[in-house]
Amino acid sequence: MPCPSCRPSQMQTKCHADAMEVSLTDIGIDGVRLGIYAKERQQPQPVVVHLRLGLDVSAVLHHDDISGTANYATLIDTATEVCRSRHFDLLETLVMTLVQGLLGQHPKVLWADVEVVKIHAPVPARVAARWIRCRGCFRGAASPSSRPPA
Repeated sequence: MPCPSCRPSQMQTKCHADAMEVSLTDIGIDGVRLGIYAKERQQPQPVVVHLRLGLDVSAVLHHDDISGTANYATLIDTATEVCRSRHFDLLETLVMTLVQGLLGQHPKVLWADVEVVKIHAPVPARVAARWIRCRGCFRGAASPSSRPPA
């Protein structure tokens, strides 16, 4: 899964060529402070996170051991910690921060395709935001927000 920022010349880099896609879907996370309206600011809400990750599993071919890949429980813990880390006005900022957290904290994650669904959005629909980035693009990415936790 190439990220939208990659040029064709980057497609055969380690970020893409050696990645095995792993999906962790329907991760329910409660207690997320998200939104711009007073009610959203007062009451944390649930979100659902879907992760599609490109993992460097080159060591797994030789050793059938968890150390050769990313630990799924740890990835879910990171998603939970990031989602609960502070108040996010925008769903988009939450998604970008989550992608950065996964790429920044997990060296085996070569690329991340992250979708967060805001179940109780103040519109008559479930609202979702999705962002895809690879490790190569992440190194040059600006932080979505350097604001300290609220």
